[in-house]
Amino acid sequence: MKKILTSSKHLFTRIAIGFVIGILLGLFLPQFSLDIKFIGDIYLNIIKAMIIPIIFVAVSTGIINIGSGKDLGRIGFKSIIVFVCMFVFTAGIGLVISYLVRPGLRIDIEATGYDGEVTSPSAEDFFMNIIPENLFMALSEGDILATILFTVIFSVAIVAVGKEAEPVKNFIKSNI
Repeated sequence: MKKILTSSKHLFTRIAIGFVIGILLGLFLPQFSLDIKFIGDIYLNIIKAMIIPIIFVAVSTGIINIGSGKDLGRIGFKSIIVFVCMFVFTAGIGLVISYLVRPGLRIDIEATGYDGEVTSPSAEDFFMNIIPENLFMALSEGDILATILFTVIFSVAIVAVGKEAEPVKNFIKSNI
Protein backbone atom coordinates (compact mmCIF):
# COMPACT_ATOMS: atom_id res chain seq x y z
CA MET A 1 0.00 0.00 0.00
CA LYS A 2 2.87 2.39 0.80
CA LYS A 3 4.29 1.85 -2.69
CA ILE A 4 0.96 2.83 -4.28
CA LEU A 5 0.70 6.01 -2.19
CA THR A 6 4.27 7.19 -2.90
CA SER A 7 4.97 6.04 -6.46
CA SER A 8 4.31 8.41 -9.36
CA LYS A 9 3.42 5.40 -11.49
CA HIS A 10 0.26 4.95 -9.44
CA LEU A 11 -1.11 8.49 -9.81
CA PHE A 12 -4.43 7.28 -11.25
CA THR A 13 -4.87 4.87 -8.32
CA ARG A 14 -4.20 7.64 -5.80
CA ILE A 15 -6.67 9.96 -7.54
CA ALA A 16 -9.30 7.21 -7.61
CA ILE A 17 -8.78 6.50 -3.89
CA GLY A 18 -9.18 10.22 -3.09
CA PHE A 19 -12.27 10.39 -5.26
CA VAL A 20 -13.89 7.44 -3.47
CA ILE A 21 -12.96 8.85 -0.04
CA GLY A 22 -14.50 12.20 -1.04
CA ILE A 23 -17.73 10.53 -2.15
CA LEU A 24 -17.95 8.47 1.04
CA LEU A 25 -17.31 11.51 3.24
CA GLY A 26 -19.94 13.49 1.33
CA LEU A 27 -22.50 10.71 1.74
CA PHE A 28 -21.88 9.70 5.35
CA LEU A 29 -20.36 12.83 6.95
CA PRO A 30 -21.75 15.78 4.96
CA GLN A 31 -21.17 18.40 7.68
CA PHE A 32 -17.56 17.26 8.15
CA SER A 33 -17.09 17.54 4.38
CA LEU A 34 -18.35 21.12 4.47
CA ASP A 35 -16.12 21.91 7.45
CA ILE A 36 -12.97 20.78 5.59
CA LYS A 37 -13.98 22.30 2.25
CA PHE A 38 -11.33 24.98 2.69
CA ILE A 39 -8.63 22.33 2.16
CA GLY A 40 -9.97 21.57 -1.30
CA ASP A 41 -10.29 25.29 -2.03
CA ILE A 42 -6.63 25.81 -1.08
CA TYR A 43 -5.61 22.92 -3.32
CA LEU A 44 -7.57 24.32 -6.29
CA ASN A 45 -6.06 27.79 -5.74
CA ILE A 46 -2.57 26.26 -5.81
CA ILE A 47 -3.37 24.54 -9.10
CA LYS A 48 -4.80 27.77 -10.56
CA ALA A 49 -1.67 29.64 -9.47
CA MET A 50 0.49 27.21 -11.46
CA ILE A 51 -1.35 27.56 -14.78
CA ILE A 52 0.27 30.81 -15.99
CA PRO A 53 3.88 29.83 -15.13
CA ILE A 54 3.42 26.42 -16.76
CA ILE A 55 2.02 27.98 -19.93
CA PHE A 56 4.84 30.54 -20.05
CA VAL A 57 7.62 28.01 -19.56
CA ALA A 58 6.13 25.38 -21.87
CA VAL A 59 5.41 27.72 -24.78
CA SER A 60 8.61 29.72 -24.47
CA THR A 61 10.77 26.60 -24.16
CA GLY A 62 9.14 25.10 -27.23
CA ILE A 63 9.69 28.22 -29.31
CA ILE A 64 13.22 28.83 -28.04
CA ASN A 65 14.27 25.24 -28.75
CA ILE A 66 13.26 25.59 -32.40
CA GLY A 67 16.35 27.69 -32.87
CA SER A 68 16.21 29.56 -36.17
CA GLY A 69 13.68 32.05 -37.46
CA LYS A 70 13.20 30.05 -40.67
CA ASP A 71 12.30 26.86 -38.77
CA LEU A 72 10.13 28.90 -36.41
CA GLY A 73 8.14 30.34 -39.34
CA ARG A 74 7.70 26.93 -40.97
CA ILE A 75 6.55 25.24 -37.76
CA GLY A 76 4.39 28.23 -36.80
CA PHE A 77 2.64 28.15 -40.19
CA LYS A 78 1.97 24.41 -39.85
CA SER A 79 0.70 24.94 -36.31
CA ILE A 80 -1.74 27.60 -37.47
CA ILE A 81 -3.01 25.32 -40.25
CA VAL A 82 -3.55 22.46 -37.76
CA PHE A 83 -5.23 24.85 -35.29
CA VAL A 84 -7.65 26.17 -37.93
CA CYS A 85 -8.47 22.64 -39.16
CA MET A 86 -9.13 21.43 -35.62
CA PHE A 87 -11.27 24.51 -34.92
CA VAL A 88 -13.39 23.90 -38.02
CA PHE A 89 -13.68 20.19 -37.18
CA THR A 90 -14.75 20.77 -33.56
CA ALA A 91 -17.12 23.58 -34.54
CA GLY A 92 -18.72 21.21 -37.05
CA ILE A 93 -19.13 18.53 -34.40
CA GLY A 94 -20.66 21.11 -32.05
CA LEU A 95 -23.10 22.30 -34.69
CA VAL A 96 -24.18 18.76 -35.59
CA ILE A 97 -24.68 17.78 -31.95
CA SER A 98 -26.58 20.99 -31.15
CA TYR A 99 -28.79 20.44 -34.20
CA LEU A 100 -29.57 16.88 -33.09
CA VAL A 101 -30.00 17.58 -29.36
CA ARG A 102 -31.61 21.04 -29.69
CA PRO A 103 -30.50 22.46 -26.32
CA GLY A 104 -32.80 25.16 -24.98
CA LEU A 105 -35.68 24.23 -27.24
CA ARG A 106 -38.21 23.98 -24.39
CA ILE A 107 -36.95 26.94 -22.34
CA ASP A 108 -39.43 29.75 -21.76
CA ILE A 109 -37.36 32.85 -22.60
CA GLU A 110 -39.81 35.28 -20.97
CA ALA A 111 -39.57 33.42 -17.65
CA THR A 112 -35.79 33.97 -17.54
CA GLY A 113 -36.10 37.75 -17.70
CA TYR A 114 -34.10 37.94 -20.92
CA ASP A 115 -34.74 41.18 -22.79
CA GLY A 116 -34.15 39.71 -26.25
CA GLU A 117 -31.10 41.73 -27.23
CA VAL A 118 -28.12 39.71 -28.43
CA THR A 119 -24.74 41.36 -28.57
CA SER A 120 -21.66 39.75 -29.96
CA PRO A 121 -18.18 41.22 -29.68
CA SER A 122 -16.71 42.87 -32.73
CA ALA A 123 -13.32 41.91 -34.15
CA GLU A 124 -11.95 45.09 -32.59
CA ASP A 125 -13.21 44.04 -29.13
CA PHE A 126 -11.76 40.57 -29.60
CA PHE A 127 -8.26 41.85 -30.38
CA MET A 128 -8.42 44.54 -27.70
CA ASN A 129 -9.18 41.82 -25.13
CA ILE A 130 -6.22 39.71 -26.27
CA ILE A 131 -3.75 42.58 -25.96
CA PRO A 132 -3.86 43.76 -22.36
CA GLU A 133 -3.30 47.32 -21.13
CA ASN A 134 -1.17 45.99 -18.31
CA LEU A 135 0.72 42.76 -18.84
CA PHE A 136 1.22 42.05 -15.15
CA MET A 137 -2.46 42.56 -14.40
CA ALA A 138 -3.38 40.16 -17.21
CA LEU A 139 -0.91 37.58 -15.87
CA SER A 140 -2.17 37.96 -12.30
CA GLU A 141 -5.81 37.62 -13.43
CA GLY A 142 -5.01 34.41 -15.32
CA ASP A 143 -5.79 35.79 -18.78
CA ILE A 144 -4.69 32.81 -20.89
CA LEU A 145 -4.86 34.42 -24.35
CA ALA A 146 -2.88 37.46 -23.26
CA THR A 147 -0.32 35.19 -21.60
CA ILE A 148 0.12 33.07 -24.72
CA LEU A 149 0.40 36.14 -26.95
CA PHE A 150 3.00 37.73 -24.68
CA THR A 151 4.92 34.46 -24.41
CA VAL A 152 4.98 33.97 -28.18
CA ILE A 153 6.17 37.55 -28.81
CA PHE A 154 8.76 37.28 -26.03
CA SER A 155 10.06 33.93 -27.29
CA VAL A 156 10.22 35.01 -30.93
CA ALA A 157 12.18 38.08 -29.83
CA ILE A 158 14.64 35.83 -27.97
CA VAL A 159 15.09 33.67 -31.08
CA ALA A 160 15.53 36.81 -33.22
CA VAL A 161 18.15 38.29 -30.89
CA GLY A 162 20.22 35.12 -31.12
CA LYS A 163 23.42 34.56 -29.17
CA GLU A 164 23.07 37.68 -27.01
CA ALA A 165 19.89 36.20 -25.50
CA GLU A 166 21.67 33.04 -24.30
CA PRO A 167 21.38 33.98 -20.57
CA VAL A 168 17.61 34.39 -20.92
CA LYS A 169 17.35 31.10 -22.86
CA ASN A 170 19.32 29.30 -20.16
CA PHE A 171 17.16 30.81 -17.42
CA ILE A 172 13.93 29.71 -19.09
CA LYS A 173 15.29 26.24 -19.84
CA SER A 174 16.47 25.84 -16.23
CA ASN A 175 12.87 26.16 -14.96
CA ILE A 176 11.74 22.95 -16.62
